[in-house]
Amino acid sequence: MFSSFLSPVPHFDTSFQRNGVRFLVFFEDIKRILCILLVVLGWSQGSIGLGQANQTPEAAIALTEATVALTEATVAPTEATGAPTKATGAPTKATGAPTTFSSEELQSILKQLESSEFATRESASEKLSKCDDSMLPSLERAALDLTDLEAKIRLGGILTKLKQDRIRFQMRSFIRSTDTSETFGFDGWKSFSKVGGTNRSAKLLFLELLELYPDLVEKELASKEEAYARAKAVASKIDENDGQLQSSQIADGLALLYCINVADDLFEKSMGRITLRTFRTSPFGPFLSMETQYRKSLEPMMSKWAFGMQDRKLDCMLLFLEKDLRQAKDLALLLLETIDVKQDPYIFLLCMQAIYRFGVKEDVPRLSKWLKDETVCFAIEAQVFPDIKPEDAQRQLEPGRFALKTETFTAEFRDAALLVSMHLSGADTSMEFPNLQLHPLRGFRDETISLPKDASKLRTDRIERWLKRP
Repeated sequence: MFSSFLSPVPHFDTSFQRNGVRFLVFFEDIKRILCILLVVLGWSQGSIGLGQANQTPEAAIALTEATVALTEATVAPTEATGAPTKATGAPTKATGAPTTFSSEELQSILKQLESSEFATRESASEKLSKCDDSMLPSLERAALDLTDLEAKIRLGGILTKLKQDRIRFQMRSFIRSTDTSETFGFDGWKSFSKVGGTNRSAKLLFLELLELYPDLVEKELASKEEAYARAKAVASKIDENDGQLQSSQIADGLALLYCINVADDLFEKSMGRITLRTFRTSPFGPFLSMETQYRKSLEPMMSKWAFGMQDRKLDCMLLFLEKDLRQAKDLALLLLETIDVKQDPYIFLLCMQAIYRFGVKEDVPRLSKWLKDETVCFAIEAQVFPDIKPEDAQRQLEPGRFALKTETFTAEFRDAALLVSMHLSGADTSMEFPNLQLHPLRGFRDETISLPKDASKLRTDRIERWLKRP
């Protein structure tokens, strides 16, 4: 008589995973609970055709017993989340050691699950809830053969709980283990640890893939070819989501980065566009900036990707500056050594800004060759007041005498190299660069290191003072 209310509906579940903890919300089961409550309320008011006012007590008890059984079986999946129960206020957990049953014993228990006696069904549920996770395949096959609705609901809840208990145990053991070679069933760790590191933050980052890409967690990427094929599949998924105006998730960007790192030199130019867009935009872009606990794993993976980008290294360096990744300095030093920056002084200035922000004292000798380079980075014009002589202030001058004049200011390679060298050496830059202003992303504002175009002697003198320092 419940068939009209409890007809099968598509099963949707929404999984929320954070730091190794997974919570499941079953929309179908919530619908069943609401339907059952409506049935009970309607029966008690006599407003629907489930019985008349003179219904016998035995029939009422049977209906109530069936409703309670269905409700208890329906909410069973929430036990996997460890939510407090009303009765005890403590997390629900099956007691006793896991049990295995023979095929005959299992069939007997499943028959009890379909019994007309409530106590018998409860006893069967209790036995099945204590099953060892090695029996999951047998229980899944049995669930397909059941015809009784309540039995299906009960067994479905038990299966969900057993699976979640197994995953929680695997995750807990995996994270706590000091043996970095032990996978605890997560064989994808064998390939991930080679590119992301073996520390605890790398393990947590690896488990971020579990919700959307369980196959990458459970199976190792055994070859570069396999990794590249998976990278292309992930990129296609991201492109498809963008085309349908659906937002990608953090796990999409992480899966793409992981597969590209394992694919190594098979990475092609054609994927440069999609990877740059994915790593720069939300949600993976903010994830790079904000999740500092994963930095030790993300930085080497991002660096390997960027160094394989061939003609897009400048874009990668800009991305690293934006996301506060210290590998921007490594890219900057590489660009200074591999391309002719005199053909594009803007690149030279960006490299100097990256080194200013992330460089160390040991990088100073690599900048020495630029200290005498007079190549102009840029030229700007500004209006300035003319020089005023002391005697001019004491007498009335003709109108327009103190009008603003336009002057050209330039920044040369040697200006930027001197500033960065002084900064990395810990020297005070305020005397030589009194107008210097810092930039939150690029280290310093380039226009604030400029000097008048004819200030060649000033530039030469301050560089000589720096080179002759004690």
